[in-house]
Amino acid sequence: MYRNSLISFDYSSITPEKVEYILSSSLSDCDKYYPTFQFLLWGDKTPIQAMEASLLETQGEA
Repeated sequence: MYRNSLISFDYSSITPEKVEYILSSSLSDCDKYYPTFQFLLWGDKTPIQAMEASLLETQGEA
Protein backbone atom coordinates (compact mmCIF):
# COMPACT_ATOMS: atom_id res chain seq x y z
CA MET A 1 0.00 0.00 0.00
CA TYR A 2 1.26 3.45 -0.88
CA ARG A 3 -0.03 6.56 0.80
CA ASN A 4 0.75 10.17 0.09
CA SER A 5 -1.52 12.76 1.61
CA LEU A 6 -1.99 16.48 1.61
CA ILE A 7 -3.27 18.04 4.82
CA SER A 8 -5.68 20.75 3.82
CA PHE A 9 -8.88 21.75 5.51
CA ASP A 10 -9.75 24.22 2.79
CA TYR A 11 -10.00 22.44 -0.54
CA SER A 12 -9.85 25.75 -2.38
CA SER A 13 -6.19 25.98 -1.33
CA ILE A 14 -5.25 22.96 -3.44
CA THR A 15 -3.34 24.32 -6.40
CA PRO A 16 -2.11 22.66 -9.59
CA GLU A 17 1.42 22.99 -8.21
CA LYS A 18 0.49 20.98 -5.10
CA VAL A 19 -1.13 18.26 -7.21
CA GLU A 20 1.92 18.18 -9.48
CA TYR A 21 4.21 17.84 -6.44
CA ILE A 22 2.18 14.94 -5.03
CA LEU A 23 2.12 13.14 -8.38
CA SER A 24 5.83 13.77 -8.95
CA SER A 25 6.84 12.47 -5.52
CA SER A 26 4.56 9.44 -5.93
CA LEU A 27 6.13 8.57 -9.27
CA SER A 28 9.61 9.06 -7.82
CA ASP A 29 8.84 6.68 -4.94
CA CYS A 30 7.41 4.09 -7.33
CA ASP A 31 10.55 4.29 -9.47
CA LYS A 32 12.69 3.91 -6.35
CA TYR A 33 10.97 0.80 -4.98
CA TYR A 34 10.01 -1.00 -8.21
CA PRO A 35 13.35 -2.89 -8.28
CA THR A 36 12.65 -4.11 -4.74
CA PHE A 37 9.55 -5.94 -5.92
CA GLN A 38 11.39 -7.29 -8.96
CA PHE A 39 14.18 -8.69 -6.77
CA LEU A 40 11.67 -10.18 -4.37
CA LEU A 41 9.25 -11.69 -6.87
CA TRP A 42 11.50 -12.69 -9.77
CA GLY A 43 15.02 -12.54 -8.39
CA ASP A 44 14.62 -15.14 -5.63
CA LYS A 45 15.87 -12.64 -3.04
CA THR A 46 14.74 -12.42 0.55
CA PRO A 47 12.75 -9.33 1.59
CA ILE A 48 15.79 -8.03 3.49
CA GLN A 49 18.08 -8.47 0.47
CA ALA A 50 15.54 -6.74 -1.78
CA MET A 51 15.21 -3.77 0.59
CA GLU A 52 18.97 -3.45 0.98
CA ALA A 53 19.36 -3.33 -2.79
CA SER A 54 16.71 -0.64 -3.17
CA LEU A 55 18.18 1.54 -0.43
CA LEU A 56 21.61 1.57 -2.05
CA GLU A 57 22.49 5.16 -2.93
CA THR A 58 24.79 5.69 -5.89
CA GLN A 59 27.29 8.51 -5.80
CA GLY A 60 29.17 10.27 -8.56
CA GLU A 61 29.11 9.62 -12.27
CA ALA A 62 30.59 6.87 -14.36
